[in-house]
Amino acid sequence: MKYTTRWKLKYAKSYKYNRVTRCAAVLRYIIIDALNVLLLFLAKKTPSIDLNTHKKILFIEPQKQGYGDLLFQTPLFQYIGSQCVLDIFCQPKHACILENNPFVMSIFSEDKAVNFNEYDCVFYLSRSTIKENILALKCSSADKVPLDGDLAIWTAAFRNYSCTKAWQIIFDSIFKKNHTYTQSALFIDRMQKNDNLIIMVAGTERKDKGIQNIEEVAQSLCRIFKGTDYTIEIVGKTEEHTTIPTNPRITNLINKISYKECMEHISSARLVIGPEGSLIHVSTSLGTPTIVGEYGRAFKMCSEITNANIFLTDTISASYIERSLPKILDGLHG
Repeated sequence: MKYTTRWKLKYAKSYKYNRVTRCAAVLRYIIIDALNVLLLFLAKKTPSIDLNTHKKILFIEPQKQGYGDLLFQTPLFQYIGSQCVLDIFCQPKHACILENNPFVMSIFSEDKAVNFNEYDCVFYLSRSTIKENILALKCSSADKVPLDGDLAIWTAAFRNYSCTKAWQIIFDSIFKKNHTYTQSALFIDRMQKNDNLIIMVAGTERKDKGIQNIEEVAQSLCRIFKGTDYTIEIVGKTEEHTTIPTNPRITNLINKISYKECMEHISSARLVIGPEGSLIHVSTSLGTPTIVGEYGRAFKMCSEITNANIFLTDTISASYIERSLPKILDGLHG
C-alpha cells in the first residue's frame, strides 16, 4: 500500500496545480488509501479460492475502469461461470459488454437489486474506489478475494488457472511458450454482414488517442473507393470541432450512437480502422479484420497469437491508407 500511495503522490505532483489544489489532491489520495486499508482489514480477505467449494460468486467491477478493461476480463468470467453461478455488479453503461454472455447469470448496476447475503464468494479490487470495498463488506458471509491487478494475487486466487486480468496472461503465454491465452469474448447480437462497409474509429475516450488527420484519411478512403459500392462509417469520440468531409459515401456517427450500437456496426463491417482502444478491442474480439494504429507493445504481442487479420501501423495517415488498404482488402478477398 505504501508503494501505491507514493506513486499517487508523485502522480499528483506531476500536474501543474496551484499549491492548494495539489495539497487537496495529495490529501484525497492519502484518505482513500487509509480507508481502503481499514476496509481490507474488516473484510477478512481469503487469499486462495477453490471454485469447487463455491456455488454462487459475485464479481464487482471497479467503478473507474473502462469498456476495454471489462472486455479483457471476459475470459475470467468464462472460467468462473463454467464452474458455478456468476453474477456481476457493473457500471450501467458497461452492461452491453456482458449481454447474452452464457457464463454470466445476472448483471446488476444498483445496490438495491442485489441480495448480498446469497453469495459465498466475492471478487473485487480493494485498491480501486471505496465503493467496491463497501459492496464487498455487504456480502457478510462470503469469502473476499481482492484482485488488485497483481499477477501473483490473481494466480494465487485460483488453482491451475493462468488467465488473468488484461494483458498479463499474454506475456505469460509468450514467455512460457504455452499459448494458454483465452481471447476476450463478446456474445452480442450481430448485424447482417456487409462486405462493402468500412468503419473508421476516429477516437477513444482517452483524449490522447485518435486519428490525427481524420479529414485527410476520410478523403483518402473516398478516393480509394470511388466508383465502388463501399460505404464508410465514422464512429467513436472526438472533439466537437473535428471536421468530417461531406461525401455521400461517408456517414458521420461520431458521438451520435451508443457504445452498444457501435459494437453492432463493427460486427457487420468488412474492415475496421482506428487507434488502439476499446472499440478496436471489440473488433478484434469479434474477429473483424482491423487496422490498428498507436498500439502498445502488449497489443502487438497479443495480435501475434490471436487474430491473423490484425494489421499494425504506428500512425494511421492518408499516405498509409492509400498505400496499404488496397493490398489488405485484396488479401481479405483472397
